[in-house]
Amino acid sequence: MKKKALLVFLIVAMVFSMAACGQDKTVATVNGVDIKKPEFDKTVDNYKKSYEAQPNVNDKYWNTESQGKKMIDILKENVLDEMIYESLLNQQAKKNNVDVNSKSFKDELKSHVDSVKSSFGGNDKFKEYLESQNVSEDFYTNLMQVQLIQYKLWEKTTSGINVTDEELKQYYNQHQSDYKTQPDTVTASHILIKDKTKADDVQKKAKAGQDFAALAKKYSEDEDTKKDGGSLGEFAFNGQPQEVSIAAFAMKPGDISGLVKADDGYHIIKVTDKKVNPVKPFADVKSEISETVLAGKKDEKFSQLVDKWKSDAKIKKYTENM
Repeated sequence: MKKKALLVFLIVAMVFSMAACGQDKTVATVNGVDIKKPEFDKTVDNYKKSYEAQPNVNDKYWNTESQGKKMIDILKENVLDEMIYESLLNQQAKKNNVDVNSKSFKDELKSHVDSVKSSFGGNDKFKEYLESQNVSEDFYTNLMQVQLIQYKLWEKTTSGINVTDEELKQYYNQHQSDYKTQPDTVTASHILIKDKTKADDVQKKAKAGQDFAALAKKYSEDEDTKKDGGSLGEFAFNGQPQEVSIAAFAMKPGDISGLVKADDGYHIIKVTDKKVNPVKPFADVKSEISETVLAGKKDEKFSQLVDKWKSDAKIKKYTENM
């Protein structure tokens, strides 16, 4: 009886010892700060569940391979890199006096989360959305916290950056199309043909002076426009597929394009009108440009800082414990 009791005791002790061993395992250290396996496993599970809310992502998906690695292993690698980055952010937050445990920080985090809830129509609708994505509110709040820490560090470490009038004018001159009083437009027609040989033959007919609308009605495979002679009407740059817009906006009224290859086939384009609208005066958009340029400079500076934090950090991964 005593032997049996001793055996049970030894088995129980062994189980607890193995469990404790798992709890003590480290998957990475970042400047001496451990990332423990239980927290890593929990984070992997959270991400895994959120991915599984997408169509065609199930248990079988994680065993499929991409570039010689199983998807589950790729997920684990990505999660570990994210947790290492989060650890670096927390360490830099302490160095830069960003107190994540302060009341002001927690209140600001709550305010951000409440704002998101409001955009969904309230707490219940927000929870419904999270459930549909297999995401817990705690996990979502943690993601928001990481973003807030990053933003606070961005603010602190880039506060001394300014922009000059010369930089603003240079940006204005290089991006004048963004500051038009109205977007430029083109009025055009097209003929869409999937077969390249046939399209080439029709394009030659159009170039030779045959009536473009009649050619469109006879040959175009775009059922939505062929009855109207291929008319696309008047459109801004983003009003048509990119390939069509790039070609049309480079043409002059009366021009007929060569073959323009796109995902749906070959387009032959005729431009009949083009409106080029004036650019707003620099003084009218200076403030807007200043915000854009300043944010860009700050983003570049912060990105460089993050790269330095990573290169200077002493990071050790224990992939055998993942």
